[in-house]
This record gives sequence, structure tokens and C-alpha cells, in this order.
Amino acid sequence: MLLALRCLPSMNKLQAQKDFLLGLLYDEGADWHRRYASAILLGYIGKNDADTYVKLLEVLPKVSSLVKPGVIIALGEAMQGHSDVINALLKLTTEADWWIKQALAQTFAKLRSERPEVISFLYNLLFDTNTNVRQSAVEALGQLQRDESQVVARLLKLLADTEFQVRKAVVVALGTIGAGRPEVIDGLLKHLFDSNYEVKMATITALGQVSDEQERVVEALLHVIVSDYSALAIQAANTLASLPINRVRVSEQLEQLLQYYGPLTSKHVEADGTVNNLLFALQQVVD
Repeated sequence: MLLALRCLPSMNKLQAQKDFLLGLLYDEGADWHRRYASAILLGYIGKNDADTYVKLLEVLPKVSSLVKPGVIIALGEAMQGHSDVINALLKLTTEADWWIKQALAQTFAKLRSERPEVISFLYNLLFDTNTNVRQSAVEALGQLQRDESQVVARLLKLLADTEFQVRKAVVVALGTIGAGRPEVIDGLLKHLFDSNYEVKMATITALGQVSDEQERVVEALLHVIVSDYSALAIQAANTLASLPINRVRVSEQLEQLLQYYGPLTSKHVEADGTVNNLLFALQQVVD
């Protein structure tokens, strides 16, 4: 069914597509997967179409919790930024279903809504018991690019989340909104040694986004370079090269560290040529 729906854009008339999808969405006897898919597709083909927007708003309170997330996402696509959409979505913020809460967070971010009620809702989701909901709330706050201390402080607390997906989302968000904040740099530096590889990789990237030339950041990245010998070290070298560093000083620091750790080329060379790639990345740092 999904394949058939995706083929609909090849139909001759856009209105025929919308009528078909609306009929399926309103069909209470249809399988929920089909109704969900029809809502998503309506959002894409009905962008800025008033009739589609009105129909989606009309059906939103009537569909089941399984279909509702599709309508929420479709509204974000069909009529971006419209106040009526925000108002309709805010009425759903008391819903208990995690899938609905996740869809709301994603759609509020897409709509770029920074209304106080929206931000308050996202703050509450940061403490939700569902990992996907917490992750979506973090991502939404990062996409809204609010740089207020209040937002940053809340996100920093979630660096201790038990789930790596949430910690990674926090790191990415802080890289977006935390430029120049010492407390953000402190938090990120601690997570260079996170237990999860993806979090560590995201942290290295975020450090390049939030920090200028700072001795502690440079030193931490150099330690990753000489002690890891993996894609993390390559990313650390690339991040270091993107900073306005004193290249002579960094070269001296690197040489001192290598005296302790030993030459890079004497380490195990992985099949994918990690060491060679690292040496190339380092060349961008010291040249």
C-alpha cells in the first residue's frame, strides 16, 4: 500500500491525488498504516494548500493515536508557521502517547515556533520516560537555536542521560546553540571520554563549533589524536585544523605527546588505512 501511495505523484491531476488520500485518511475502516501514510503524503503534496490544511485540521481530533502523529507531521509540512496549526497542536500537548509527543516536538521544530507554550512543552519532554521523546525534545530545542542560558542549562543536565541517543542529541544541540559558552565547553570536554563512540564523535565536532582557540580544547583534541588511532583521531585532527590555532605551538605540543605515546606509524595500521588518513589530517594541522 505504501508503495502505491508513493506512486501517486505520477497521476495526472494533483486534485485527484489529494481526493484519494483524503478519502483514505477519513476512512475509519481502513488499516491505520494506510491512513498514517496518506496523512504524511498529503502534507507533502498539499504544501500551502488551504483546502488540504483545513481538512487536516478537521480530521486531527478525530483520528486514533496511531494515525494522529501522521496528521501532526503533515500539518507541519502543509502550512508552515500558520498560527492556527500551532494552536491546534498545543491542544494535544496533554496526550500521553509517546509517538504523539515525539511528532509534536519534531513538528514544532519544523514550524520554528518559539512561543512560550511550545518551549515549556519541550522543556517538560526533556524529562519524559521515553528515550525517543527526550531525544526529539533535545533536537527541537537545538533546531530552534535559542541561545538563552536557561535552555543551555537544561541541556547540560541531560549530558548525564543513561541513553546514548539522548546524550548524542544534546551534544549536537549544544554545538548549534552553545558557541562561546565556557560551561558548554566544560561539558563537552568531559564527554570526549563518553562510553559511546557516536557520542564521542559528535562531541569532537561540537567542540569545533563552540570554541575558538582555547588551550584546553587544543590539548584535549591532541590527546585524542595520539591515543586513539581511529576515525575519532581523524575527526579530532580535522576539528583542530578548523580552529584558529597557533600551528607552531600545536606542532610542538604534538611532538611532545608523541614522545610519550610513540610514533603514529608504529601503531597498528587498520585495514581501512586509518593511520594514513590520520597522518594526512595532521598535515592540515601543522602546515
